[in-house]
Amino acid sequence: MFSRVLEVIVHVLVECVNYHSLLFVYESWAFRTSSVLRMLLCVGEYGYTLFFNTIVREHVHVAHKSVDKDEDLRDWENPQIVGRNRRASHCPLYAFQSAEECVKFWLGGVSVAKRRSLKNVKFLNGLWKFKLFQSPKHVPEDFISSDFPDPEWASIVVPSNWQCEGWDKPIYTNFQYPFPMNPPIARTQKNDTESKMMPPAKNQQDTTTNSIELENERNPTAVYKRSFKLDSACLNSKLRYFLVFEGVDSAFHLWVNDSFVGYSQDSKLPAEFEITDEVRHGINEIAVKVYRWSDGSYLEDQDQWWLSGIFRDVYLYYKPLDHISDYFLKTQVCHDNKNVWRLVLDIDMCSSSESYLRSDVKSCLRVRLLDANSRAVHEATVDDFVVKKFTKDFGTHHDRPVKEVYHTAHIEFDVSNPAEWSPESPSLYICIICLENESGELLDCEGCRVGFRHVQISDRRLLINNKAIIIKGVNRHEHCPHNGKAVDESLMIRDIILMKQNNFNAVRMSHYPNQSHFYDLCDEYGLYVVDESNIETHGFQFGLHSTSFLADDPAWRDAHLSRTTRMVQRDKNHCCIIMWSLGNESGCGGAHHIMYNWVHDYDFTRVIQYEGGGYKTDCTDIICPMYASPAMCYTLDAQADHRPIILCEYSHAMGNSNGGLSDYWELFREENSVQGGFIWDWVDQALLKTDNGYSFWAYGGDFGDEPNDKQFCINGLVFPDRSPHPALSEVKFLQQPVSISESQNMVYIKNRYDFTTLDHLNFEWCILLDSGTELLHGQFDVRELQAGSTKSYKWSDLFPEIYVLLDSTKTKKLKFSRWFLNVYGVLSKKTSWADQGFIITKSQILLPVQSFSIPKRIHSKSTLKITKSLGALSVCSCDSSYSFNLVSGTLDNFIFQGEKHITRGPELCVWRAPTDNDKGGGFVSFAHRWQGFNLHNLQNLDVDVRCVHDIDRDFELNIVQTLGSPPNRAVFKVFIRYIVNQAGHLTVDCVIEPVRKVPPLPRVGFLLECCPVLEVVNWLGRGPHENYPDRMSSAFFGHFSSTVDEMHVPYIVPSENGARQQVSWVSLGSKTSGAATLFCSKGSLFSFSASHYSDAELSRSNHQHQLVRNESVYLHLDAMHMGLGGDCSWFPCVHPKHLIPAMDRFGFNFKLAGVKRDEDAHTVFERLSDCNT
Repeated sequence: MFSRVLEVIVHVLVECVNYHSLLFVYESWAFRTSSVLRMLLCVGEYGYTLFFNTIVREHVHVAHKSVDKDEDLRDWENPQIVGRNRRASHCPLYAFQSAEECVKFWLGGVSVAKRRSLKNVKFLNGLWKFKLFQSPKHVPEDFISSDFPDPEWASIVVPSNWQCEGWDKPIYTNFQYPFPMNPPIARTQKNDTESKMMPPAKNQQDTTTNSIELENERNPTAVYKRSFKLDSACLNSKLRYFLVFEGVDSAFHLWVNDSFVGYSQDSKLPAEFEITDEVRHGINEIAVKVYRWSDGSYLEDQDQWWLSGIFRDVYLYYKPLDHISDYFLKTQVCHDNKNVWRLVLDIDMCSSSESYLRSDVKSCLRVRLLDANSRAVHEATVDDFVVKKFTKDFGTHHDRPVKEVYHTAHIEFDVSNPAEWSPESPSLYICIICLENESGELLDCEGCRVGFRHVQISDRRLLINNKAIIIKGVNRHEHCPHNGKAVDESLMIRDIILMKQNNFNAVRMSHYPNQSHFYDLCDEYGLYVVDESNIETHGFQFGLHSTSFLADDPAWRDAHLSRTTRMVQRDKNHCCIIMWSLGNESGCGGAHHIMYNWVHDYDFTRVIQYEGGGYKTDCTDIICPMYASPAMCYTLDAQADHRPIILCEYSHAMGNSNGGLSDYWELFREENSVQGGFIWDWVDQALLKTDNGYSFWAYGGDFGDEPNDKQFCINGLVFPDRSPHPALSEVKFLQQPVSISESQNMVYIKNRYDFTTLDHLNFEWCILLDSGTELLHGQFDVRELQAGSTKSYKWSDLFPEIYVLLDSTKTKKLKFSRWFLNVYGVLSKKTSWADQGFIITKSQILLPVQSFSIPKRIHSKSTLKITKSLGALSVCSCDSSYSFNLVSGTLDNFIFQGEKHITRGPELCVWRAPTDNDKGGGFVSFAHRWQGFNLHNLQNLDVDVRCVHDIDRDFELNIVQTLGSPPNRAVFKVFIRYIVNQAGHLTVDCVIEPVRKVPPLPRVGFLLECCPVLEVVNWLGRGPHENYPDRMSSAFFGHFSSTVDEMHVPYIVPSENGARQQVSWVSLGSKTSGAATLFCSKGSLFSFSASHYSDAELSRSNHQHQLVRNESVYLHLDAMHMGLGGDCSWFPCVHPKHLIPAMDRFGFNFKLAGVKRDEDAHTVFERLSDCNT
């Protein structure tokens, strides 16, 4: 009852207030631009804290009391312990045996294969013994023993997520936690669906029950075991041994040779332990106990699959007793001389206490900088070391004494005119750091690549190397459809290559640090990076806003700090990183202020972004809103502030989406403080599942996972297998680095690159006629055009004069109505991410139409033959035959040259299979409002049919239909006039009048059902890819061909798809006879789509494999089609100019004609365009 009342209230608001006003209120709330709403939010957050602590906690505590009593806090349920005996975080160390090995490793690009071949590193990936238990208490206490019997244990590949290997089940949630909220306790209940349905997959699920207590709650816990061998060449008393787990979800304890080593949580950062005292000659045993849930899970509530296990590399490396333990390399522009850069290097060394006390040998550090060709640029040495106080990571406890001494050294030197790093030209140097004794003998060697890159904010602009840039970014989750979070090198490279090919220059690590190797690749290929801390507490939300519930709790402060500081310490030497992020959707509390200050104190060379506090917070150097509309961005730009605006998330790519993207890019290109953003997101996060013989992309709920957020993980620009969505073409076009325009016989070319000329591009052009004929083609050279500059050229400097082109058409006897100049900028040579000739940029210019006479054509005519029977009427002329249903007022069939082409229609269609964006907003969603008017199932309430036949001319059939819902809820009155002329062509004139006020319509057009033989599609209009009114900038005008099957876009959740806009004509050709049926509009452009799936079928199905393909072809001809929207997917967000306006009447007319096998569809179109026909 309450929900019905609420629905009525919302409907009244929508009708009376206008949903765009509601959207404005929502956005003002979202970004705190209203003082009143900001105060309400503060009150709401305070009320939430009281409510949670007094009501929610008490409710959950009752459920947990049977297991909580008399228990000490365990490591995995204690937010003040995030590690035990874990080494302090540092940059990646490679333990090179020599400077030569270091140079060889970095020169020519880094790879996993190179890393695995390092002499002092031993990878432990591969098959491990594995057993999954219901909870930590089910794990036998003596499992760590090498004598523990485990012959029946299974094997599992490391790295992997155990859910992707057949154990347990994946769970997808957007922000709700998959367990009862009772921090720091994270356990699922027996009566939860997730617990009841946890299968004994592969017969490895432990089902023993030790007590009723153990049955009440579950925290799936896996035990991993493996052995490795150290021979005498590897085991040396002068070496120290370090075991590294790059990623384990969510927490784990570690034993080596029956000895406890340590504990770690934070699934997305390495955990390193020294095992020098534990390793032995010969066979060594590792045992790991991994917990699916821990208190750390409360900080990892990102919009992603909950997957568990050892999912990144595991390896052992060894170093001498005295070794390089960390270093921080910074590059700075010398402001008094822009051509001189300063390289600043702080190097930490570590010695065992014993080694330090007995050593009387003086060491020195030698630093060498090499260019990309391994030529020496500079060399420096230092032997002045300062003892450094040992500092542990926040929240890490040490059960054993720390027996080591740290030193630090500082080196800085100038480099003149270095090749600067940018995504456009990712120039890298190699820095080699050698620790030597006084006789020059090498003790240890480390090194990394260096990019000379400077970040600053000035005049409300983010500057890179003193240039204001536009962020052409995308958010990327680590995701493999087969292996979950275990993403291999080939997939990382595939992602980066696709980003580069589609003109992205930036990627946000949403919402956690990625594998370290991914940053190497971003350095190498050239992508700006926002590195984000593994913190999200979205489940603690109020009014769609995450609160600072945990960030304000002192008990959780170190847990927050640990994640951010360790990320910075690991990734600090990557030049690709230009911003640090404090996490995502976690409110803005005390921990955020401390993190912000720590990061700025530690690293002054980068800026910090954090969205959680809105634009008023002082925890961010960048105003970085989520899903702010272009209008809201203008509002934020007008605020008195010193910070630039970069959207951390925008253009939500959920299903058939990304409408309105061109409006954002119009904003980004203007002179203001809005400098681009990061599209959400890169890849559809579906997992491959096979069920009943069907393999399909699965999302939340498909694994029996509860709770879940269904398909909200399906919002990528590419499918899980990395094949592109059609929207990716739009993104590439809008982000392209060159624009070409024409005005008054002048051509204007703008180089939108920030740092480079156009010398890497060749420009090719061609003149295309609307018949599909290429008239001429050629090339031009504008290599000298500098970054950021625009140059004007006379038309004749680049292309033939128009009169020359016209003469060419006359010489070749080519007729046309419209003609186009297409220009393509292609790579002049192969790069690491694309082949020579790859298209980077494209432009289309509609050439001026010249008036010239077209001879009148003589068309065959025939006397109309009209046959009338009970309830039906047929009209025949030439090769065409039309049968009309006099009861429904529709065309029953169209037969051309004895072959049936159309079996039903045209019928008014004002509905589409809802997209995810159409469904967003609940009661105010477009889809809900369409359903309220029954637009998906309009029925004939009344039909009036009248025939007119002039024997000397044409046949005319007039229809008046009243459409709506039975019994008498009329919605539309439709007036249709069919005219069949003596040439056998059909003209359909339509007027649609809404009888009552209707919501914004998704389309105004007609639906025809065509025969299965009409599989070949040709059209003159925008293409070749799918396009919609608010997503068609990249779809050029032209003559295109496809098939009905190829026009279907297999969005994971089926919906409206496959449309083409601004079409002059479309033909459906028979794959049997070669004949075709042509559809065109009288003097106006229209939209069409052709599919083997009805709108009802697309709406019914939740997955592609559930669709039932109809042999018939459903053809939509639309006078108008609403935009897709894309600013967000949880509120109606189609921009007003892309809505179908409310009108008293809509008009649409089109013609239909048969096309013979030896005829050209465009020729028939021109014939139909002759007003005398």
